[in-house]
Amino acid sequence: MKVYFSASNAGKGCFLKNYQAIIETLEGFGCKVFSSNNTVEDYLADPKKVARWKAESDLIVAELSYRNFGQGQEIAHALRIGKPILGLYVKGQEPQLILEEAADRLLLVEYSLSDLKNNLKYGIEYLKTNSEKRFTMILPSHLVDFLDRLARDTKISRSEYIRSLLENDMGIRK
Repeated sequence: MKVYFSASNAGKGCFLKNYQAIIETLEGFGCKVFSSNNTVEDYLADPKKVARWKAESDLIVAELSYRNFGQGQEIAHALRIGKPILGLYVKGQEPQLILEEAADRLLLVEYSLSDLKNNLKYGIEYLKTNSEKRFTMILPSHLVDFLDRLARDTKISRSEYIRSLLENDMGIRK
């Protein structure tokens, strides 16, 4: 799993140990972690690289204990591109987010360093299971007949077959 990690550069003084623990825990789970540490220098140096990291990621993990405008923009961008977001914060530092449009794509989880591993695992699993969306399609009967035959002959479900066509067109290799 690829994870983009976002944290406030201004909050390093208070939360650097937490940032490092989050990244180490994610890597311990086998995740590939991209992080710009939310610094202006990273964005100015190579904004396309940071955007590519977000686009390639399966999940955005944001440490939100230190409030800052830049992270709000990152979360808004992640929502626009359809990424699930796990927002972490320490007790007493709950983020002030007004994101009704986030619905089930944003999960806020309070944590401490002692329960970080369990809370990260919970958040990742929750977002994984809730990130799939149902989509209904009206098809002519000859296409449904074809999908039914394909499903019977190949043991691949209709939705799995259509999903593979879409992923192939998008260039996603599994």
